[in-house]
Amino acid sequence: MGGAARAIGFASSALSQRNTLGLKEIDRMTSMIAQPQLMADAAANIEGIRSAIAAANAAAAGPTTGLAAAAADEVSAAAATLFGAYAQEYQAVIKQAAVFHDTFAQALATAATAYTEAEAANAAMVSGRFER
Repeated sequence: MGGAARAIGFASSALSQRNTLGLKEIDRMTSMIAQPQLMADAAANIEGIRSAIAAANAAAAGPTTGLAAAAADEVSAAAATLFGAYAQEYQAVIKQAAVFHDTFAQALATAATAYTEAEAANAAMVSGRFER
């Protein structure tokens, strides 16, 4: 068999193996089950955690950002300024984390609602009550 014929035979064989593999993959497809109530509960728990963290950060914001120098010398003043700057950076980072946290909790709650609505639509379709 020539080089071109071998290449065509190989390509044909690879294609038929790929099709066979594809059918086997379809036969072994897994299903996913979502539990919207658990997702909604998790979103509520996440919101509770965020509230606790926000309260702790608010309580610590004043004492950490307005740090007084330990003594009247330059080193103490520089250390207080440095620690105050770190505290302000921390407050900025924690605000960004809170935005991410809120976005994540909202996405989780929205997903729970979407799964609930999809399940209701599927149940209506299966029972024949689905209106087009």
